Amino acid sequence: MDYTDNVEQASEYLRIALPLLNKHGIPPNPIHYTVWYAYASGQNSNLTKAINQVIEAKGSVSAEMSHALYKKHLQNHDAVSMQVHEGVNKVMEALTDQLVSSSDQVMHYNEVLDVVDKELEVESGSGHLHDVVKNLSQETHVMQTVNRDLTQKLNNSSTQLSTLKKELDEARKAANTDILTGIPNRQAFESRFSLCIKEKTPFCLLIADIDFFKKFNDNYGHQLGDKVLRFVAQILQKHLKGQDMVTRFGGEEFAIILPETPFAGAMTVAENLRNIIQQQKLRRTDSKEFIDSITLSIGVAMYRPDEAGEDLIERADTALYQAKKNGRNCVTAEEALTQTA
Repeated sequence: MDYTDNVEQASEYLRIALPLLNKHGIPPNPIHYTVWYAYASGQNSNLTKAINQVIEAKGSVSAEMSHALYKKHLQNHDAVSMQVHEGVNKVMEALTDQLVSSSDQVMHYNEVLDVVDKELEVESGSGHLHDVVKNLSQETHVMQTVNRDLTQKLNNSSTQLSTLKKELDEARKAANTDILTGIPNRQAFESRFSLCIKEKTPFCLLIADIDFFKKFNDNYGHQLGDKVLRFVAQILQKHLKGQDMVTRFGGEEFAIILPETPFAGAMTVAENLRNIIQQQKLRRTDSKEFIDSITLSIGVAMYRPDEAGEDLIERADTALYQAKKNGRNCVTAEEALTQTA
Protein backbone atom coordinates (compact mmCIF):
# COMPACT_ATOMS: atom_id res chain seq x y z
CA MET A 1 0.00 0.00 0.00
CA ASP A 2 1.49 3.34 -1.07
CA TYR A 3 0.21 6.81 -0.14
CA THR A 4 1.48 9.49 -2.53
CA ASP A 5 -1.12 12.16 -1.87
CA ASN A 6 -0.41 15.68 -3.06
CA VAL A 7 -1.79 18.71 -1.22
CA GLU A 8 -5.00 18.82 -3.31
CA GLN A 9 -5.75 15.14 -2.71
CA ALA A 10 -4.91 15.38 0.98
CA SER A 11 -7.15 18.45 1.32
CA GLU A 12 -10.03 16.59 -0.33
CA TYR A 13 -9.62 13.58 1.97
CA LEU A 14 -9.58 15.87 5.01
CA ARG A 15 -12.71 17.69 3.79
CA ILE A 16 -14.43 14.32 3.67
CA ALA A 17 -13.04 13.12 7.01
CA LEU A 18 -13.95 16.15 9.16
CA PRO A 19 -17.74 15.98 8.56
CA LEU A 20 -17.64 12.24 9.22
CA LEU A 21 -16.00 12.83 12.59
CA ASN A 22 -18.70 15.36 13.41
CA LYS A 23 -21.49 13.10 12.13
CA HIS A 24 -20.45 10.21 14.36
CA GLY A 25 -19.69 12.44 17.36
CA ILE A 26 -16.02 11.44 17.43
CA PRO A 27 -13.49 13.81 19.09
CA PRO A 28 -11.12 15.24 16.44
CA ASN A 29 -7.86 14.09 18.05
CA PRO A 30 -4.82 12.89 16.02
CA ILE A 31 -5.71 9.20 16.25
CA HIS A 32 -9.27 9.71 14.98
CA TYR A 33 -8.02 12.08 12.26
CA THR A 34 -5.71 9.30 11.07
CA VAL A 35 -8.49 6.69 10.99
CA TRP A 36 -10.97 8.81 9.06
CA TYR A 37 -8.38 10.30 6.72
CA ALA A 38 -7.42 6.72 5.81
CA TYR A 39 -11.10 5.85 5.38
CA ALA A 40 -11.70 8.88 3.15
CA SER A 41 -8.70 7.99 0.97
CA GLY A 42 -10.01 4.43 0.50
CA GLN A 43 -6.47 3.08 0.27
CA ASN A 44 -6.68 0.83 3.33
CA SER A 45 -9.24 -1.71 2.14
CA ASN A 46 -9.42 -3.63 5.44
CA LEU A 47 -10.12 -0.46 7.42
CA THR A 48 -12.72 0.72 4.89
CA LYS A 49 -14.48 -2.63 4.99
CA ALA A 50 -14.50 -2.70 8.80
CA ILE A 51 -15.97 0.81 9.10
CA ASN A 52 -18.63 0.10 6.48
CA GLN A 53 -19.64 -3.08 8.33
CA VAL A 54 -19.99 -1.17 11.62
CA ILE A 55 -22.07 1.57 9.96
CA GLU A 56 -24.29 -1.01 8.27
CA ALA A 57 -24.82 -2.94 11.50
CA LYS A 58 -25.12 -0.10 14.02
CA GLY A 59 -25.68 3.02 11.94
CA SER A 60 -22.83 4.88 13.61
CA VAL A 61 -19.23 4.47 14.73
CA SER A 62 -18.37 5.36 18.33
CA ALA A 63 -15.14 6.99 19.46
CA GLU A 64 -14.18 3.76 21.22
CA MET A 65 -14.71 1.78 18.02
CA SER A 66 -12.70 4.34 16.04
CA HIS A 67 -9.81 3.96 18.47
CA ALA A 68 -10.05 0.16 18.26
CA LEU A 69 -9.94 0.36 14.45
CA TYR A 70 -6.80 2.47 14.68
CA LYS A 71 -5.09 -0.14 16.86
CA LYS A 72 -6.13 -3.00 14.60
CA HIS A 73 -5.54 -1.52 11.16
CA LEU A 74 -3.06 1.35 11.52
CA GLN A 75 -1.04 1.33 14.74
CA ASN A 76 1.01 -1.74 13.81
CA HIS A 77 1.45 -0.68 10.18
CA ASP A 78 3.83 2.21 10.60
CA ALA A 79 4.35 2.85 6.90
CA VAL A 80 0.60 3.39 6.47
CA SER A 81 0.19 5.45 9.62
CA MET A 82 3.20 7.58 8.70
CA GLN A 83 1.85 8.35 5.21
CA VAL A 84 -1.62 9.22 6.54
CA HIS A 85 0.01 11.43 9.16
CA GLU A 86 2.10 13.14 6.51
CA GLY A 87 -0.97 13.64 4.32
CA VAL A 88 -2.73 15.49 7.13
CA ASN A 89 0.44 17.46 7.75
CA LYS A 90 0.47 18.57 4.10
CA VAL A 91 -3.00 20.00 4.52
CA MET A 92 -2.10 21.68 7.79
CA GLU A 93 0.96 23.32 6.27
CA ALA A 94 -0.88 24.41 3.12
CA LEU A 95 -3.79 25.87 5.10
CA THR A 96 -1.43 27.63 7.48
CA ASP A 97 0.43 29.22 4.55
CA GLN A 98 -2.87 30.31 3.01
CA LEU A 99 -4.07 31.80 6.27
CA VAL A 100 -0.86 33.75 6.78
CA SER A 101 -1.02 35.03 3.19
CA SER A 102 -4.69 36.03 3.56
CA SER A 103 -3.96 37.80 6.81
CA ASP A 104 -1.17 39.80 5.17
CA GLN A 105 -3.48 40.79 2.29
CA VAL A 106 -6.21 41.94 4.65
CA MET A 107 -3.74 44.06 6.60
CA HIS A 108 -2.51 45.64 3.36
CA TYR A 109 -6.09 46.38 2.29
CA ASN A 110 -6.74 48.10 5.62
CA GLU A 111 -3.69 50.29 5.11
CA VAL A 112 -4.86 51.26 1.60
CA LEU A 113 -8.33 52.11 2.91
CA ASP A 114 -6.80 54.38 5.56
CA VAL A 115 -4.84 56.28 2.92
CA VAL A 116 -7.84 56.64 0.58
CA ASP A 117 -10.07 57.74 3.43
CA LYS A 118 -7.68 60.51 4.45
CA GLU A 119 -7.24 61.72 0.84
CA LEU A 120 -11.00 61.87 0.32
CA GLU A 121 -11.44 63.92 3.51
CA VAL A 122 -8.90 66.46 2.27
CA GLU A 123 -10.08 66.73 -1.37
CA SER A 124 -13.85 66.45 -0.98
CA GLY A 125 -15.92 69.57 -1.62
CA SER A 126 -19.49 70.44 -0.76
CA GLY A 127 -22.86 69.25 -1.97
CA HIS A 128 -23.54 65.90 -3.53
CA LEU A 129 -19.88 64.94 -3.79
CA HIS A 130 -19.50 65.61 -0.08
CA ASP A 131 -22.38 63.20 0.67
CA VAL A 132 -20.91 60.53 -1.57
CA VAL A 133 -17.56 60.89 0.10
CA LYS A 134 -19.16 60.78 3.54
CA ASN A 135 -21.05 57.57 2.72
CA LEU A 136 -17.94 56.04 1.23
CA SER A 137 -16.00 56.96 4.33
CA GLN A 138 -18.61 55.32 6.58
CA GLU A 139 -18.61 52.16 4.51
CA THR A 140 -14.83 52.18 4.58
CA HIS A 141 -14.81 52.19 8.37
CA VAL A 142 -17.32 49.33 8.40
CA MET A 143 -15.14 47.33 6.02
CA GLN A 144 -12.08 48.02 8.15
CA THR A 145 -13.86 46.64 11.20
CA VAL A 146 -14.93 43.53 9.29
CA ASN A 147 -11.41 43.05 7.99
CA ARG A 148 -9.91 43.40 11.46
CA ASP A 149 -12.29 40.71 12.73
CA LEU A 150 -11.42 38.48 9.78
CA THR A 151 -7.72 38.98 10.43
CA GLN A 152 -8.17 37.95 14.06
CA LYS A 153 -10.12 34.85 13.03
CA LEU A 154 -7.45 33.94 10.48
CA ASN A 155 -4.75 34.28 13.10
CA ASN A 156 -6.75 32.12 15.52
CA SER A 157 -7.27 29.46 12.84
CA SER A 158 -3.57 29.47 12.04
CA THR A 159 -2.78 28.93 15.72
CA GLN A 160 -5.27 26.06 15.95
CA LEU A 161 -3.77 24.39 12.87
CA SER A 162 -0.28 24.72 14.31
CA THR A 163 -1.50 23.14 17.54
CA LEU A 164 -3.09 20.25 15.65
CA LYS A 165 0.11 19.65 13.69
CA LYS A 166 2.06 19.59 16.95
CA GLU A 167 -0.39 17.07 18.41
CA LEU A 168 -0.04 14.88 15.32
CA ASP A 169 3.76 14.96 15.65
CA GLU A 170 3.55 14.07 19.34
CA ALA A 171 1.11 11.23 18.65
CA ARG A 172 3.41 9.79 16.02
CA LYS A 173 6.42 10.04 18.34
CA ALA A 174 4.50 8.28 21.13
CA ALA A 175 3.44 5.49 18.77
CA ASN A 176 7.09 4.82 17.92
CA THR A 177 8.52 4.93 21.45
CA ASP A 178 8.90 1.98 23.80
CA ILE A 179 7.02 2.92 26.97
CA LEU A 180 9.37 1.09 29.36
CA THR A 181 12.79 2.16 28.05
CA GLY A 182 12.00 5.43 26.28
CA ILE A 183 13.91 4.44 23.12
CA PRO A 184 12.35 3.67 19.70
CA ASN A 185 10.23 0.50 19.64
CA ARG A 186 9.90 -2.45 17.24
CA GLN A 187 7.49 -0.46 15.08
CA ALA A 188 10.07 2.32 14.67
CA PHE A 189 12.69 -0.30 13.83
CA GLU A 190 10.50 -1.82 11.11
CA SER A 191 9.95 1.59 9.55
CA ARG A 192 13.64 2.57 9.49
CA PHE A 193 14.78 -0.93 8.51
CA SER A 194 12.30 -1.09 5.61
CA LEU A 195 13.45 2.32 4.39
CA CYS A 196 17.10 1.20 4.39
CA ILE A 197 16.18 -1.93 2.43
CA LYS A 198 14.00 0.03 -0.02
CA GLU A 199 16.71 2.63 -0.69
CA LYS A 200 19.43 -0.06 -0.78
CA THR A 201 21.38 1.92 1.79
CA PRO A 202 24.66 0.25 2.85
CA PHE A 203 24.24 -0.58 6.53
CA CYS A 204 25.00 -3.09 9.25
CA LEU A 205 22.62 -4.63 11.76
CA LEU A 206 23.46 -5.51 15.36
CA ILE A 207 21.18 -7.61 17.53
CA ALA A 208 22.13 -7.52 21.21
CA ASP A 209 20.73 -9.55 24.09
CA ILE A 210 21.19 -9.06 27.84
CA ASP A 211 22.90 -12.18 29.19
CA PHE A 212 21.08 -14.20 31.86
CA PHE A 213 18.35 -11.59 32.04
CA LYS A 214 15.93 -14.04 33.65
CA LYS A 215 18.10 -14.20 36.76
CA PHE A 216 17.59 -10.47 37.40
CA ASN A 217 13.84 -11.02 37.53
CA ASP A 218 14.18 -14.22 39.56
CA ASN A 219 16.75 -12.89 42.06
CA TYR A 220 15.66 -9.28 42.44
CA GLY A 221 12.09 -9.03 41.10
CA HIS A 222 10.57 -7.65 37.91
CA GLN A 223 10.91 -4.02 38.97
CA LEU A 224 14.66 -4.32 39.02
CA GLY A 225 14.51 -6.29 35.76
CA ASP A 226 12.72 -3.31 34.22
CA LYS A 227 15.37 -1.01 35.64
CA VAL A 228 18.08 -3.12 33.98
CA LEU A 229 16.31 -2.79 30.63
CA ARG A 230 16.05 0.99 30.96
CA PHE A 231 19.67 1.18 32.14
CA VAL A 232 21.02 -0.76 29.15
CA ALA A 233 18.76 1.08 26.66
CA GLN A 234 19.92 4.51 27.84
CA ILE A 235 23.59 3.55 27.71
CA LEU A 236 23.28 2.13 24.19
CA GLN A 237 21.46 5.23 22.99
CA LYS A 238 23.99 7.54 24.65
CA HIS A 239 26.99 5.92 22.96
CA LEU A 240 25.62 5.82 19.41
CA LYS A 241 26.20 8.72 17.05
CA GLY A 242 24.75 10.41 13.97
CA GLN A 243 22.15 8.37 12.12
CA ASP A 244 22.77 5.22 14.19
CA MET A 245 19.55 3.96 15.77
CA VAL A 246 18.97 1.63 18.71
CA THR A 247 15.53 0.10 19.25
CA ARG A 248 13.98 -2.31 21.68
CA PHE A 249 13.53 -5.35 19.47
CA GLY A 250 11.57 -7.43 21.97
CA GLY A 251 11.99 -8.70 25.53
CA GLU A 252 15.63 -8.11 26.50
CA GLU A 253 16.82 -7.81 22.89
CA PHE A 254 17.93 -4.61 21.17
CA ALA A 255 18.38 -4.04 17.43
CA ILE A 256 20.88 -1.42 16.26
CA ILE A 257 20.95 -0.04 12.71
CA LEU A 258 24.28 1.46 11.60
CA PRO A 259 23.79 3.28 8.25
CA GLU A 260 26.79 3.86 5.98
CA THR A 261 28.96 1.74 8.27
CA PRO A 262 31.43 -0.85 6.89
CA PHE A 263 31.51 -4.29 8.47
CA ALA A 264 34.78 -3.67 10.32
CA GLY A 265 33.35 -0.45 11.72
CA ALA A 266 30.21 -2.25 12.89
CA MET A 267 32.35 -4.83 14.69
CA THR A 268 34.22 -2.03 16.44
CA VAL A 269 30.96 -0.35 17.49
CA ALA A 270 29.57 -3.65 18.80
CA GLU A 271 32.71 -4.40 20.80
CA ASN A 272 32.76 -0.89 22.28
CA LEU A 273 29.12 -1.17 23.35
CA ARG A 274 29.69 -4.60 24.87
CA ASN A 275 32.70 -3.30 26.81
CA ILE A 276 30.89 -0.17 28.03
CA ILE A 277 27.94 -2.21 29.34
CA GLN A 278 30.29 -4.65 31.07
CA GLN A 279 31.94 -1.80 32.99
CA GLN A 280 28.70 -0.35 34.32
CA LYS A 281 27.54 -0.87 37.89
CA LEU A 282 23.88 -0.81 38.82
CA ARG A 283 22.91 -0.25 42.44
CA ARG A 284 19.65 -1.29 44.12
CA THR A 285 17.56 1.63 45.30
CA ASP A 286 16.49 0.05 48.59
CA SER A 287 19.70 -1.59 49.92
CA LYS A 288 22.21 0.42 47.84
CA GLU A 289 24.05 -2.82 47.07
CA PHE A 290 25.44 -3.47 43.60
CA ILE A 291 23.70 -6.16 41.61
CA ASP A 292 25.33 -8.79 39.43
CA SER A 293 27.26 -7.43 36.48
CA ILE A 294 25.34 -6.81 33.27
CA THR A 295 26.75 -8.13 30.00
CA LEU A 296 25.65 -8.30 26.37
CA SER A 297 25.97 -10.85 23.62
CA ILE A 298 25.88 -9.26 20.16
CA GLY A 299 25.47 -10.62 16.63
CA VAL A 300 26.65 -8.53 13.65
CA ALA A 301 25.56 -8.81 10.01
CA MET A 302 25.91 -6.57 6.95
CA TYR A 303 23.22 -5.89 4.35
CA ARG A 304 23.77 -7.58 1.00
CA PRO A 305 22.37 -5.76 -2.05
CA ASP A 306 18.95 -7.00 -3.17
CA GLU A 307 18.52 -9.44 -0.26
CA ALA A 308 15.26 -9.64 1.67
CA GLY A 309 15.16 -7.86 5.02
CA GLU A 310 14.19 -11.02 6.90
CA ASP A 311 17.35 -12.73 5.61
CA LEU A 312 19.54 -10.02 7.11
CA ILE A 313 17.70 -10.25 10.45
CA GLU A 314 18.06 -14.02 10.44
CA ARG A 315 21.83 -13.79 9.86
CA ALA A 316 22.28 -11.25 12.67
CA ASP A 317 20.10 -13.36 14.96
CA THR A 318 22.08 -16.50 14.12
CA ALA A 319 25.31 -14.65 14.93
CA LEU A 320 23.78 -13.63 18.28
CA TYR A 321 22.86 -17.24 19.01
CA GLN A 322 26.46 -18.27 18.28
CA ALA A 323 27.71 -15.57 20.67
CA LYS A 324 25.55 -17.17 23.37
CA LYS A 325 27.03 -20.58 22.57
CA ASN A 326 30.53 -19.10 22.73
CA GLY A 327 30.07 -18.22 26.39
CA ARG A 328 28.13 -14.93 26.23
CA ASN A 329 29.52 -11.43 26.83
CA CYS A 330 31.04 -11.43 23.35
CA VAL A 331 30.52 -10.24 19.78
CA THR A 332 30.10 -12.70 16.91
CA ALA A 333 30.23 -11.76 13.23
CA GLU A 334 28.27 -13.45 10.48
CA GLU A 335 31.64 -14.14 8.81
CA ALA A 336 32.60 -16.40 11.69
CA LEU A 337 29.55 -18.56 10.99
CA THR A 338 30.66 -19.38 7.44
CA GLN A 339 34.20 -20.07 8.61
CA THR A 340 33.06 -22.61 11.22
CA ALA A 341 30.34 -24.20 9.04
